[in-house]
Order: sequence, then structure tokens, then C-alpha cells
Amino acid sequence: MARVLAVDLGAQRIGVALSDPSRILATPLTTVQRSGDQTADRNAIVGLAREHQVDTIVVGMPISMSGKAGAAATAAAAEIDALQSAVGADVRVVGVDERLTTVSAQRMLVERGVRAKDRRGQVDKNAAAIILQTFLEGEG
Repeated sequence: MARVLAVDLGAQRIGVALSDPSRILATPLTTVQRSGDQTADRNAIVGLAREHQVDTIVVGMPISMSGKAGAAATAAAAEIDALQSAVGADVRVVGVDERLTTVSAQRMLVERGVRAKDRRGQVDKNAAAIILQTFLEGEG
């Protein structure tokens, strides 16, 4: 079974997580710094997808707490379409509700004793891992 890659699209950074080959466990992988060039940022994600031979990319959809899709969700949907075009038909790109994942990731890092200045670089990839774990649990 192929792995799954998840991304948490942030304004400054893109968190990336990867599943194990059996698609049971999500692990934080890396953080991609936003370059200001959406195509370059997208190509970085596509490169990671190819490197890790994934068959699915999961994108966090920032749905509001009321369940409505605002501007951020619209932007994420556009990114899903652009990623799908970039990776081609062999890889599916899907959106997953990401409500409260950043909050959960922050809380988890605090509980682990990670210092505030060190959390900034870790929260995005941990949020991506939470998004991915949600997807994996729903897939089974």
C-alpha cells in the first residue's frame, strides 16, 4: 500500500506529514517555508509526494467552527485543484476538515515541554500529522 502525504497550508509555512506504508500512523515530516511563489511552494509539495511515492495527498481545509467555508477554505480548494493538476492522475488530492488542528498541535507540544520559540517550527508539521491521522482513521 502506498503512503499518504498531508499538508497544512499556512501563510508563512506549509506543514507536511507522512503516513507509514500500512497507512496506520501519521508522522510529522517537514515544514516548507513559503517562498512567495505559489508554484515553487506547490512544486516542493509535489517533490515530496514523488520522493515518498505517495498515492494520496491530503490538504487541510480550514472550515470555520460554524461549518462554513470562508476565504481560507476557498483558497485551499483552489490549491487542491492546482496540486491535482501538478501531480497528475496517479495521485489523488483530497481535502480534510482541519478545525482546531493547530490548537491541538500547540497543546501537544506544550504538554511535551517544547519551548515557545521552538514550537513555531514544529506546530505546522504536527498539525499536518493530526490532519493525516484524522484522514487515516476515517479511511479504515
